[in-house]
Amino acid sequence: ALEDGPQCGVGLLVTKEQRKVIVQELAVGGAAQIDGRLKAGDEILAIDQIQVKGLSLDEVYHLVQGAEGSLVKLQLARAGRSPLLAPDTYTVELTRSVID
Repeated sequence: ALEDGPQCGVGLLVTKEQRKVIVQELAVGGAAQIDGRLKAGDEILAIDQIQVKGLSLDEVYHLVQGAEGSLVKLQLARAGRSPLLAPDTYTVELTRSVID
């Protein structure tokens, strides 16, 4: 059943490149942008421990969204400064809020 009311998320716009889920844009005022660590181009590896590789964008958004005030944990990778370097991986925990 669909819940009434606005969607709650962290203000991420994502896209797919090959089978990777990539942060395309951060919504101004969204939790991801306020947190300050995420950048466009970062790859999302997992959402609340669920690996996202191979998921559709709809499935990815479904995992990111949830009840207002609830926490979501994102595991991300940022490409190394050179192609030879392994990507830096990092985890952020963000609080979902209403996204306009």
